[in-house]
Amino acid sequence: MKTAAKQQLLEQTVRELGGELYNAFFQGIEEQQELTPEQSSKLMEYLGGEIERRDELAVFIRRWEGEATLLRAEEKRLAQRRHSIDGFIRGLREFIALQLEAWHDEKGQPAILKRVVGKVYRFILKEGKPRVEIENERLVPDEFCQYSRTIDKESVAAALASGREVPGARLVPGRSFVEIR
Repeated sequence: MKTAAKQQLLEQTVRELGGELYNAFFQGIEEQQELTPEQSSKLMEYLGGEIERRDELAVFIRRWEGEATLLRAEEKRLAQRRHSIDGFIRGLREFIALQLEAWHDEKGQPAILKRVVGKVYRFILKEGKPRVEIENERLVPDEFCQYSRTIDKESVAAALASGREVPGARLVPGRSFVEIR
């Protein structure tokens, strides 16, 4: 999605969620900036409701920030639970495979079961594809190694800030953001 479209979607979402609070926040801001301190204080008395609505907008934003924080914590908890369940499933499948491999016939002779059938499902023991086990990484030729280049942006920023020239990089202004106090 293009940046302009994202911005438009964000503005639409904020307007829908914040509705009146969003509109009230921006009413009178321009007038406030152009007035003297005395006029500004009189205007604040007159527009007390508008200023309270701005505070309501801040409360509204803080509430959604709290909601996002709770969701992040819940995502982390659910990811841990999913990881635990995935491990349980993996262990259960391995256990079934071991039991099928260790099966013995009526005479006590080893007889690997390849298939067990239920009413709805079948358990089929399949041979896994070969996997590579590296015994000593240093002995593996370079042609089989992959390297990824990562740039330490913090170090580049520090070098640029100190006046050092870094080819292919430059400092640009950061994005503006709203802090609510």
